[in-house]
Amino acid sequence: MDGYVWRIIFILIALSFLAIMWLATLMKKPAMAAEKGETMLPSETRRDPAIQQQEQIKPVTHKQQDDLLILSVIAKQNDHFASYDLLQAISSVGMQFGAMNIFHYYQQTPEKKYTLFSLASATSPGDFDLDKIGDFSCSGLFLFLRLNSVPNPSYAFKLMLAAAEQLADDLDGELRADPHTPWSQDILDRYQEKISQVQLTETV
Repeated sequence: MDGYVWRIIFILIALSFLAIMWLATLMKKPAMAAEKGETMLPSETRRDPAIQQQEQIKPVTHKQQDDLLILSVIAKQNDHFASYDLLQAISSVGMQFGAMNIFHYYQQTPEKKYTLFSLASATSPGDFDLDKIGDFSCSGLFLFLRLNSVPNPSYAFKLMLAAAEQLADDLDGELRADPHTPWSQDILDRYQEKISQVQLTETV
């Protein structure tokens, strides 16, 4: 898995620790990024007031990696996804701009609003600046979910896969498991097996 996918993993792990509250806060910068003089995430995030949240970056554990599913939609060679066409395609699959300046697919329940899966740019640092979307371009998109953080992992993955397939079609891109691994029935079977294992664990 390439370095940027690890960046996405850190973003995803942060999502699992977000608490819904009515506050406007500055995002905390990971210490590792600070030591390198880099900003892994923007220091300020525009958010829907209904889902204003604080993030806390935690180390990635083996268990958390097993909990993670990632799909990639990659632009074809010598091409890219850009500007308002990209924004329209993302919006058309029901995703909303939110925490950490990336996009999320939400499910509202009587108890709370869940983030079923999220979407980030495949070009570092991974976020989107809507104020400059006219000049924005990226080499691809990452869609990702944590199986243990959603009420119905099988349903969440079904929605994420459908969104990825539509994005690939609308943007004339390629659906892949990661930037270097084409999507295949074998990988789909592996993902579904992982989902079954998580659901089995939750019922024990």
